[in-house]
Amino acid sequence: MECQELRRDELAGKYLNQQLDPTAQDEFEVHVLECANCLRHVEVVQALRQELFESARRVHTAGIQSNCKTKRRNSFFLLEAEWEDNG
Repeated sequence: MECQELRRDELAGKYLNQQLDPTAQDEFEVHVLECANCLRHVEVVQALRQELFESARRVHTAGIQSNCKTKRRNSFFLLEAEWEDNG
């Protein structure tokens, strides 16, 4: 497999998603091991995907924490209002 045949983005994505058939995966791995440019490309794509995953997790976690704070605050106000009504 030569670089111009590699179609880096498409094959790198399929490789990282484990969507290549066994023959194509073997050819891709052999090429990447022999071609520093393609290896760097795969490493960059993999690092970018990992960073996006971690960012999405942080955003999701922040949303959950914010939602919990809002629910606690609302519960406090409801309890406070109930206490005042009964007091």
